[in-house]
Amino acid sequence: MKDPGLNAEADRSERRAVAAQKDGMREVAQLQDARADRLRAQAGNQSLGDVIASTLVNLFLGGSTKSLERNR
Repeated sequence: MKDPGLNAEADRSERRAVAAQKDGMREVAQLQDARADRLRAQAGNQSLGDVIASTLVNLFLGGSTKSLERNR
């Protein structure tokens, strides 16, 4: 299952990497790019148990409607 929150954070990290590269900060760009890769790997490796647990927490906190709309 994909985690949209982690994917969004990975997108932001990639944008920071591009900006750092343009500013000549190669090391920062490499760190941000590695972070984006790590976040994407985490987002793609979410187990069914993680999804169920997250759904139950959302239901408990009353945020299930927002998360369901966001995932559509």
